[in-house]
Amino acid sequence: MNIFYCACLWGLAIISAPTQAALTITTQPDWVIEHQPGAAPTDTKGFGTSYLLFDQQLDVTAEQQTDFTRIVAQINNASGLSEQGKISLAYDPSYQSLQVHHVHIIRNGQVINVLEQLEFELIRQEAELDQGIYNGRVTALLLLEDLQINDTLDYAFTKVGKNPIFNNHVFEVFSLEWGIPVADLHIRVTVPKDKKLQYRTLKKQRKPKKTKQGERQSHTWHLSQIPAMDYQGGYPKWYEPRDYLEISEFKDWQQVATWASEVFAINLELDVATTGLVRQWQQRHPDELTLATKALQFVQDEIRYLGIEIGINSHQPRVPAETYATKYGDCKDKTMLLHAMLRAMDIESKPFLVSTELDKSIVNRLPSPGLFNHVILQIELAGSSYWVDPTTIHQGSLLNRLSLPDFAYGLVIDAQTKRLSPMARKDTQVTLSKTVETLQLKPDAKTIPLSIETQHQGEFAEYWRSRLANTTEQQIQNQFESHTNQMYGLAAATDDLQVVDDVADNLLTIAESYELQDAWQQNNRYEFIDTHAHSLLSYVEMPSRINRDSPLALAHPLTIEHQFIIDDPSKKMEFAERDIDISTPHLSYQKSVSKKGQQITITHQLKTLSDHAEVDDLKDYYDTIKTIKGHLSEAVGLPIKQKKRIKESNDRLKSALQDMLKEKKK
Repeated sequence: MNIFYCACLWGLAIISAPTQAALTITTQPDWVIEHQPGAAPTDTKGFGTSYLLFDQQLDVTAEQQTDFTRIVAQINNASGLSEQGKISLAYDPSYQSLQVHHVHIIRNGQVINVLEQLEFELIRQEAELDQGIYNGRVTALLLLEDLQINDTLDYAFTKVGKNPIFNNHVFEVFSLEWGIPVADLHIRVTVPKDKKLQYRTLKKQRKPKKTKQGERQSHTWHLSQIPAMDYQGGYPKWYEPRDYLEISEFKDWQQVATWASEVFAINLELDVATTGLVRQWQQRHPDELTLATKALQFVQDEIRYLGIEIGINSHQPRVPAETYATKYGDCKDKTMLLHAMLRAMDIESKPFLVSTELDKSIVNRLPSPGLFNHVILQIELAGSSYWVDPTTIHQGSLLNRLSLPDFAYGLVIDAQTKRLSPMARKDTQVTLSKTVETLQLKPDAKTIPLSIETQHQGEFAEYWRSRLANTTEQQIQNQFESHTNQMYGLAAATDDLQVVDDVADNLLTIAESYELQDAWQQNNRYEFIDTHAHSLLSYVEMPSRINRDSPLALAHPLTIEHQFIIDDPSKKMEFAERDIDISTPHLSYQKSVSKKGQQITITHQLKTLSDHAEVDDLKDYYDTIKTIKGHLSEAVGLPIKQKKRIKESNDRLKSALQDMLKEKKK
């Protein structure tokens, strides 16, 4: 597993002959204990596949790690044929070999030996190329012919070898729950007796059965009749819905940090060109905050993201001089280049391991290198800590204004580190968006001018900065115009987009101008304009799964404001003049409606106050967002008779003026 995966075309290539030796067809190892498939799971209705047996056995010696797997799957219906119609086994030939022991189809009590008829094809399937990662992994692919409903598919294989970067340390995670039912699950881990393993299961404490065999010790777990997991979606990042077993020989976080510090112990000396660039910055920018920002921007935007992560290079960074020379690198390469540049300027920084997936749940996990999949940098300036991600592009602002995903905790790469470090966002890193729509109403006119100005702060600003840099302005304008048509009817842009980017404060403002052709709507009593605070809408939608026994994720921290300013020269427009104030542990929503002179102002503001809603709070939360959603639309209009009188009055005035002009000409 590539733990430093840092979020390329999907590549397929048949592997050349020398690599074919990495796959062999052979009998299963002598150390494997054979298990027979159990009775079918008790509830298989509606499931395309059910597992009769899932058997995983891990054997660790002083020099090697060997991982045996056997799967026996029952094909229940047509979807099961699609799910099990191919066997796909991925491995890394730079340090692993793959042994396939058997592939059998059992039909009406008869065993069909598939490997007598078919062969595996080895494919280099670079599934992460579109994300800038080349990992060299190989997939052994077997397309099964003549697989039928009610068949049983039985296959077993062994992967020999583990990435040498881990020095044969043992740490693994085994799933104990799937989206399909399982009749029997066996897990066995055999290690030298001097390797002391910690183990932990998520949902229920399950102690292993321990057996000693001379200088070796086995830990085994057996579960039966495991029901299918009810996947509900919409989980907070830190919530772990799937039951699992984790094992690790790392007794504490300091051992993990020590391992990482050895992996990252590379030459930080810069070459002449890089040193010269750093000296130029120092001459032009005397303060450390500006210097650190300049270095970060260079590494983010001038060093392209690309990772050649084969073997130990999946975790060990290249030396900064090489990264600078090639002008590419992955998260660890870019982080270490920035670290070296700051070091040359006497600015303190440390590489920092984080997980993009686990969030705050990482504090409950067993210490292990396998929990981390990303590397960022912690910079210390004037007593403040700043966490920066060198792989992010188009951020552009000073360190104290940059957005940063909420990783919750990370591990400083230093042999003295003893525990995980919490990461706290600053107030200036909160995501904010404010939209102001101004309509110039003229009840007797066929069109209505509309201007829209949206100010983005933090992550929103960085998203739009990147979007504008990689998309033509015309494409974005077309999308905006289409959206305005959906809100108001026929609309035509009257000016180009206006973009103002305040990089220092990480604020980006986009201004739009339109002419609305048919914004007026009509019912039995009114002719009106309907305003919709659409920027808030996606945050008050009901989840796809309503009835659930798991928490629901909320976007947080977030502040969205949407304001309408309606200029009404007639001063006759009517609206519901009422303010709304809703405050719960999860959301805060305010709506204000006011009129001053000929200007009507309607303001909506939504803040998220928590990153999730607990199960017991879901009913109240659903009621709240339904109520808020009902307030996001506000109609402003004239009674039809009133509008008619205004028009008649205007017509009479125009007629009188025309008569006066005619008299003057005489």
